[in-house]
Amino acid sequence: MPSVSLVIETVQQLIRQQMYIEMLMALLVAIACVYASIRLASYLGFRLIRLFLPYPVTQYGFRGKLLYADDSLERRTFFNKEFGVSAKPDLVYRLNSGATCVLEIKSRHKVIESDVAQLAVGIVAVRTRYPATKGAIVLGNGKVYWQRKAGWSSSKIMRHYKRSVTLARKIKARPKNSKIPCKPLAECRQQKCPYIGKCH
Repeated sequence: MPSVSLVIETVQQLIRQQMYIEMLMALLVAIACVYASIRLASYLGFRLIRLFLPYPVTQYGFRGKLLYADDSLERRTFFNKEFGVSAKPDLVYRLNSGATCVLEIKSRHKVIESDVAQLAVGIVAVRTRYPATKGAIVLGNGKVYWQRKAGWSSSKIMRHYKRSVTLARKIKARPKNSKIPCKPLAECRQQKCPYIGKCH
């Protein structure tokens, strides 16, 4: 049978261990609070600066700072290894709200499904460098169509546009002017597929 002193010592050790655990938890909570406070202060500071010194109005009707342009000397291909997609968006802006926006410029006057898929995949690719959460398609008539799904997670975007990405990869892998085998041709026509005429 253990002596009283041994029992007391064991209890004291358990108490000390519990105290260490509680101190560690308190330290982690304090670090998390400091980090959150810094993030909040940074965001509020940015918003105050943009309130008094807003970005200039772009030709597309919103305020923003140009971060990337496909026709600039710093043009590059963004590649997301995790999802195996690459893209060269036309423009990337930082909006007055602090959000990063990807723009695709089109000469036609209407949006087709492949435009939306291209923008969505572009957002996923751009996220390897910029935290893009906004996206828009600018048409030849000046209209700007904002993509509501731009704020989705990358995995959700890729699941949603899986079929379009698969088709684009098949097209890219084939020689130029070659026909693309497409079994659900009627369905493609219903969706106004931009590759109609290349299928057989």
